[in-house]
Amino acid sequence: MIKLIAIDLDGTLVDDNKHLSKENIEAIKKAKSKGVYVILSTGRPIEGLRKYYDLMFVDTIDDYACTFNGALCLNVTNNKEIYSSYIKGKDVHLLAKEVDKLGLGMHILTRRGCITPKNNKYIDLERSLNGIPLYEENLYLIPDDYDVIKFMIGDEPYKLDEAIPKLPSYLYEKYNVVKSATFYLEFLNKSCDKWIGVQQIAKHLGIKKEEIMCIGDADNDLEMIKNCGFGVAMENAFESVKKYAKFITKSNNEHGVAYVINKFINED
Repeated sequence: MIKLIAIDLDGTLVDDNKHLSKENIEAIKKAKSKGVYVILSTGRPIEGLRKYYDLMFVDTIDDYACTFNGALCLNVTNNKEIYSSYIKGKDVHLLAKEVDKLGLGMHILTRRGCITPKNNKYIDLERSLNGIPLYEENLYLIPDDYDVIKFMIGDEPYKLDEAIPKLPSYLYEKYNVVKSATFYLEFLNKSCDKWIGVQQIAKHLGIKKEEIMCIGDADNDLEMIKNCGFGVAMENAFESVKKYAKFITKSNNEHGVAYVINKFINED
């Protein structure tokens, strides 16, 4: 029996225009009214999620969120932190040095907002989508022990594809590296990914992994789809994700989240 559903946001729950459909809202609210926890598991910060939680609100159950690809998990209802796993300022200095060699746009996410040495349209998208402050600052001046949620490369997709093979292999050993969009590459604490975050929330709620459904589309959703009780990939998902899913639902533009929730949860 599924007791918790973890859903990716972009490319999964919302359509290509970032719209949350009435069909998805109604399916989620019906599942929540049956006592099923529904959490968003995403690379975004909580500031970029609250409007969606407001649309899906059911007053009989608390809401939880797995944000920043699992780096920060919290109770949305009371804003209480459940789990966090950060990198430090000294990691930013190391990563910035390597990215500078490739001439790519970069930024970091912290609890106070987005920080970049130079803005571009992909970095500004992070700010505008999530409604967070953007600061243009020298990343090398960040204190060594400063808590940083994640380091990101944000640039043209073709530039990113050309640069990824040039990144030194030790970065992949030192950090959890995920491509969350065609124009974003993220570096997080090695002990941090969406599945780890979802498990922390499940542990807090006393829910077993066999009782968890995870729905997603991109490589940063892969671990939770592979390891949960019932992994679901969107029709528009990466092929690398689809091959590990137990079920492939309709696309994000066809209310695929509603389809799978209604099929396996609401029509029991």
